[in-house]
Amino acid sequence: MPTLTYSPNSEYYGEVETYTPNPRPKFRIKRLVKYVEPINEAAEILTEYYLAKGLTIPPEELEACKTNVEEIQLAPSAPAKPEYGTPEFWKDYWKKKKAKQAKDSMEAQGQ
Repeated sequence: MPTLTYSPNSEYYGEVETYTPNPRPKFRIKRLVKYVEPINEAAEILTEYYLAKGLTIPPEELEACKTNVEEIQLAPSAPAKPEYGTPEFWKDYWKKKKAKQAKDSMEAQGQ
């Protein structure tokens, strides 16, 4: 098999360009994040802690962890916003809009 040799005097000899792949990919692969319930997450963290220390988990501590998380979960949260387009949504929308207009007009009169 013949081999080609390039000498610096050859007309085919030129600058050597190194190939670099595209530094910015067109897309990124997103990892799926599994949702873990807070109760299970707290228990997993507690389990990992005790395993790292080489100890066994006291059952009363695991139970206390679960009851504390359940109390936090059952605490009342902010009321859910009504869905877009429902009568409750528009009622709330116009109420907020009128309050904002009244506030802006009061500020304009004060200046």
